[in-house]
Amino acid sequence: MLDYVEAIIINHNTSLFAEIALRSLHLAAERANADVRVTVVDNHSTDDTAALHSAIEECGASWELSRWPAGQQPLPTHGDVLHDFVLARPEAPAFLFADSDICFHEPDAIAVLLAEIDEMPDVWAVQARLLTNKQTRQNTYLEVGPASFLEMMQRKRRGITSVSKVSFDNDEGVTASYEMVHEGRRMPRCHPACALIRNSEPFQLAVRHLGLSACWTWANDVQLGGLSDTMSLVSRAMRTHNLWYRISQTAVIHFWHGANSSFTQDQELLLSQLRRRDVDQFVSTCRATLEEDELAAHVPGS
Repeated sequence: MLDYVEAIIINHNTSLFAEIALRSLHLAAERANADVRVTVVDNHSTDDTAALHSAIEECGASWELSRWPAGQQPLPTHGDVLHDFVLARPEAPAFLFADSDICFHEPDAIAVLLAEIDEMPDVWAVQARLLTNKQTRQNTYLEVGPASFLEMMQRKRRGITSVSKVSFDNDEGVTASYEMVHEGRRMPRCHPACALIRNSEPFQLAVRHLGLSACWTWANDVQLGGLSDTMSLVSRAMRTHNLWYRISQTAVIHFWHGANSSFTQDQELLLSQLRRRDVDQFVSTCRATLEEDELAAHVPGS
């Protein structure tokens, strides 16, 4: 069994969502009697973080500022923040990556993840199933409609095209440029929205030398060319060590792109129940939300 877990929640102006993630994670860790040491890493958010700070204190979590201020970087910073977090904790037995816009609606989620990663020594990570309901999808740019985990993974397999302009100075000091259009695919990965990762030398080396950010591979081989999103490169590198990730039997609700979504009345209700530590009512509300969208197969007790 793992002695303890270093968990990270990254906040990008998603403080209310992050509070749901933190409080629901804290309850699941308590139920598992697990030592989960949560750090909320903030990208210099400009929204109101007062309630989140209170939750951090109540849950015994920590707060850090990242070195990647939101809105001041040319690229998304999610992978950079995860990279820094992992390398700063080389002795940690394991890491839990949790997006700020997820909700641990299954009380035994942490216990299940810990048991699953302990069952198989050749598994380097366990990824929770990600559920999104109809209302969540209506509040984002994603397609409307509830989605089970398998349906969402099928959507991720769709093709993707990169249109890029590459400029460089040649040997004569003249700047040359050309455009590249490449049709690729989304590479498989252990999704960092909710993943328990066993720390190891291969994982540390992969994170150090490949990073956890997204990249694009230009290759004519359709199995190799395309988008490697956050943590995809490391997922592929771990395969070279005959290490695998598995999909968990537990699930979490993923509100998706909290920074671009309004905080709904349903989410306000969940947060108020978590603040009161009304666990039974919280689980009941989550169950009702998922049952409305025919996702009851992923609801505890159904």
